Amino acid sequence: MARKPVRRTLPPLAMLFPAGPGLDPAVSKTTALSERLGRVAGRLRHTQPRPFYAMRDLARFFAVSVPTVAAAY
Repeated sequence: MARKPVRRTLPPLAMLFPAGPGLDPAVSKTTALSERLGRVAGRLRHTQPRPFYAMRDLARFFAVSVPTVAAAY
């Protein structure tokens, strides 16, 4: 049986991070990613819950591994 598609109504990541993914190399990737995603989640918060970005999409955009994104989540 196929999975039910998840509809995401969030803006593109490139729009939220116009300067690019640039994570600070002096800070751990997990910590830097967690802080950036926390700020974005706060700005995108609505009264109704909605799905956040897929881990694979974030991993691809920030050029990190999926486990790193999972740890940041």
